[in-house]
Amino acid sequence: MNGATVATDDHVILTPSIAQRYGIFMHTMPIDTNDFEILFDVSVSDGPSGSRDSGFALWFTTMNYTAEFSKVRDELQKGDNKKDWKNAFKAIDYSLLGQKSRFDGFGVVFTPKGASGDEHTVSIITNRNDRALSFDLDVPDRESSARVNLHGMDVPFRIGIRVRPDLIMVRYRDANRHWQELTAKKGVTVPSSGYIGFTSWSGDSLPTEKVSIVDMHVYNMDMRRPGETLMQEVVDELSDGGKIDWKELLTTDIGEDTFQQTLTLQKITDMLVNYIQTTQPEMAKMHSQLGKITHHIVDLESRMKQLRKEIKATSEGSGGLSTLKNQMVGLREMLTRESGDHKDRVEKVREQLTMADGSEGRSMIGDDLEDSISSSHSLANKLFMLCIIVVVVGGLYVWRQLQVVEKKHLF
Repeated sequence: MNGATVATDDHVILTPSIAQRYGIFMHTMPIDTNDFEILFDVSVSDGPSGSRDSGFALWFTTMNYTAEFSKVRDELQKGDNKKDWKNAFKAIDYSLLGQKSRFDGFGVVFTPKGASGDEHTVSIITNRNDRALSFDLDVPDRESSARVNLHGMDVPFRIGIRVRPDLIMVRYRDANRHWQELTAKKGVTVPSSGYIGFTSWSGDSLPTEKVSIVDMHVYNMDMRRPGETLMQEVVDELSDGGKIDWKELLTTDIGEDTFQQTLTLQKITDMLVNYIQTTQPEMAKMHSQLGKITHHIVDLESRMKQLRKEIKATSEGSGGLSTLKNQMVGLREMLTRESGDHKDRVEKVREQLTMADGSEGRSMIGDDLEDSISSSHSLANKLFMLCIIVVVVGGLYVWRQLQVVEKKHLF
């Protein structure tokens, strides 16, 4: 990864929408087959590009671009080419969007139509390192090119490239998620091993396009070549500790030799028997663990049912929340009635005071009033204290019940 290429959390920005920027995104390990498929999601935004010489390409070549990049760095330190990527690339003949004009392999090149539209021209160019290709003359390849609108979808555009020893086919997935063929090139000679990667050039002038690689997968279609992602543990299992050359089984053509066929079948049988014997203890351990997990789940389900029953009994049974609620309502109604009776008594006393004549009568009425008020005040205090006691006792009881249930079933 070099040039203006930047990696983010979920995609790689090949080139930003800034003029005169190269993007380089190359794999450091080769693919040791010429029978594979590449799927990648590309997002093209901003633009459309106004430069005819801009674009991006996916390459499969025998050249290790990462190892050769030291030449580019050296050229960027020289005189007039210092920090001038375009002149530096031109000086060492990297004139195809950052790729050498002489290469052994192929490239799928995407070049914009220009400011007049959003379409890109997709073309396949091939070389066997026997001639120098020119971007102006050889891109696009008229015999294997097509047009596609990379700006026409709100989601990343999925491109599929199917490679065989004598065929290169490019297709895309449309908005209905159906695969449509773009172009193909037959009768080619694809190298048996090579490096894949992307290069791009944003163009000399504005406006430019921002090109991002969102996702990429490479699938091995060669039944004679093992995948690079095969783990060492799997290799050891297949080879039975080195006793069986499983790679030979993939690459050796036994033809119609019955003895070799029998020998090969015996080797395959030995591999399968070894695999079964190796995995049986692990499978037994896995089944045992699944049984324990199932038992724990059943036990947890039973406890949860019991917990629901106890919570329901606590909330609905005698002395529970429902009873406490009813008692509180009853107390409120009783206090309301007492308040009404007290008002009636006060009204009667007021009437008696109005009708009374003389100090003696007033004195007697005053004494009765004082006794009545003191009696009512004492009753109200008693009822208030009783209400507080009931609330505290009920709350403590409910809290205690919940603590017992929590300790019993959750710990």
